[in-house]
Amino acid sequence: MSQQTKSTGFLLFLFSIYVVVVVVVVVVVEVVGAAVIVEVLVAVVVVVILVVMVIFFRFYPFFKMVGIGVNGLNVSDTLLTLASGSECQTEPLGHPWTSYSPAVCYWQCRARYRDTCQSVVFNTDTQMCTPGGIAFRSLEFIPTLVPLVHSVDTIYYAKQPIPPCDAASGNFVLFEVCGFTACIHRSTTRVNYDQAVSDCDQLGARLLMINTLPNYSVCRYAKFPGHAWVGLKYSDAEKKFMWINGEPLSDEQFQYIWVPGQPNNSGGVENCAEYMHTGINDISCLDTKEVICEPYA
Repeated sequence: MSQQTKSTGFLLFLFSIYVVVVVVVVVVVEVVGAAVIVEVLVAVVVVVILVVMVIFFRFYPFFKMVGIGVNGLNVSDTLLTLASGSECQTEPLGHPWTSYSPAVCYWQCRARYRDTCQSVVFNTDTQMCTPGGIAFRSLEFIPTLVPLVHSVDTIYYAKQPIPPCDAASGNFVLFEVCGFTACIHRSTTRVNYDQAVSDCDQLGARLLMINTLPNYSVCRYAKFPGHAWVGLKYSDAEKKFMWINGEPLSDEQFQYIWVPGQPNNSGGVENCAEYMHTGINDISCLDTKEVICEPYA
């Protein structure tokens, strides 16, 4: 159903209320006479006002917030950006529901999930609305993401705040994908893992953690040349890989960050991790690689 059709239906609904009011007035005049018509009219007016207020406060606050008119979402005038599944995706926050329009879908998402809601996926044919988190460049090999790359669903995402980034110094560069921006330092000087940690620290930064899908997406689409250290290392104490901030590598992250067949701990000495063109590979900490840093959060 098109936005114009839905808008026409909305206007017809208001007109039908008007017709009902007129009919009620005529019937009352015929049945009880004009003596009580004033009281009836007052009651009818109150009911009509209540109905209009319900409609108004149901839809208008969000329309005003995101710049939507009666005809639906005007993307160029809102905080939302429209993209297809082949461009951007997100992690669903919950089960979908039916909604009036993409804008109302987003408003409902924000009401249910607060600031966690940063995008919605909407199907104009079925009017199904799926709540989503931060959008990122499509990772079609992860089947749980929405919208599917070749589906007719579209994603509407909010642009994320740009993180503090000393780009003016030339040490850092901003990379943006699907409204998400990362501040990255890339050094082509090859050093071992411990030296890489030290080099990042001197910049007020740390080795990049690919512990979120948006960060992982940035790495895949920034197309960094060569191989570079990232902030992931095997902990003998924990018996698992840990991010440089002390967080363990989660089971979900384990499923998508590794290059197929990795980690394999070749030779029993591969306790550190390098980023390659499509994912992470475990490698000896004594090897020399390039460096990717990010400012401390």
